[in-house]
Amino acid sequence: MNENDSGYKLSGHKINPKFIVKDGELTPSTLDKQTIQDLLCTALEGGSNYWIDSVTHNHKETNVEYWSETLGDAKGKMEITDEANEVYKLDNSDALKAIPIMRTKYPRHYNDAFNDNHDATTADVFLQIIVFGEVIYG
Repeated sequence: MNENDSGYKLSGHKINPKFIVKDGELTPSTLDKQTIQDLLCTALEGGSNYWIDSVTHNHKETNVEYWSETLGDAKGKMEITDEANEVYKLDNSDALKAIPIMRTKYPRHYNDAFNDNHDATTADVFLQIIVFGEVIYG
């Protein structure tokens, strides 16, 4: 397991964040664990409900209290079933792989998430990137 600059552990992968100035400090420009959890909570509680049919997760095998924390845990696994009854099995690495995609392909939403200015649309974009690798709805 490698630990990257944001404190995430990801087997065989390391995020190499760029740096920006935030609040006068040089800061890695990656989303922290809390932001990922906030985005997932927002997406799963409403932002993505128009394309998601159901969500399950392995909370009993992790140390997480809330389902929105599942993908922030190294052992966390989640299954999302979409409106076409396709099942997508996700884990921590899927959430981490979505960060650089969001940063490069969807910078407006990335900046909103990074600056704690995200909403249901930003959360939906992040979850779609986790699931599909891109935004396919709306």
